Amino acid sequence: MEKGGGGLPPTLSHGRLSYSDGLFGMVVRAHGIKGCRPALQVNCALLSGGPDWTKKDRFDIQARIPDGTPDYTFVQFFNAQAPQIQVMLQALLADRFNLKVHREKKQMTVFALVITKKGPKLKKSGEVEKRQLPDGAVIESRGLMFQPAVQPNGERTIHLNAKNASMQEVAEIFSSILERPVLDRTGLKGEFDFAMEYAAHGDQPLVALGGPELFTAFQEQAGLKLEPTRAAVDVPVIDHAEKPSEN
Repeated sequence: MEKGGGGLPPTLSHGRLSYSDGLFGMVVRAHGIKGCRPALQVNCALLSGGPDWTKKDRFDIQARIPDGTPDYTFVQFFNAQAPQIQVMLQALLADRFNLKVHREKKQMTVFALVITKKGPKLKKSGEVEKRQLPDGAVIESRGLMFQPAVQPNGERTIHLNAKNASMQEVAEIFSSILERPVLDRTGLKGEFDFAMEYAAHGDQPLVALGGPELFTAFQEQAGLKLEPTRAAVDVPVIDHAEKPSEN
């Protein structure tokens, strides 16, 4: 691991993990924290502590994945869906940065994903579509996809298409967008398809996805609601970190 300028392309394949990030962002990935935007170098209520350089300085990481680890994609790792790689990264950060982290419960504002009084406007998913990549790998068409668009009047909008998505997956994606934990309290089981469109908010990609228009679209187009509430959240705290020597 060495100090870098963000030049490494994010890759996770052939038993290797390579990418560039600050230590703050690496801790977010290593501990599967949903609701932080380390790329924007903003404060995050879900991770505290650590010196300023953990957000400002970037490092190049190139690590060998332990044998027997599932073939996760980088997107899965980025979305905290690669638990074995997260454990590996935790050990690597402890070794190279002398990183020490503890966890504590904090009361904070969160969002609860609930059903509106008029009921959900969701379609139960059918058979999962699959497609083959040029390298022969087969992937399933599922999850949430955001597509920005510009209307004839110049208005910027976001089109959200959910395919074979569980309510827990929806909650986890919007935790990152809203920078707060989103709790699935819909009681809906299984996977669903739905689509909605709303006005983009702000200029930054992630900021644009999470404006007030999103809350209205959820209610009117999906029959779901994001309600603010209070809950005790398990939050990692950085107690100690040192800059690593280059190798």
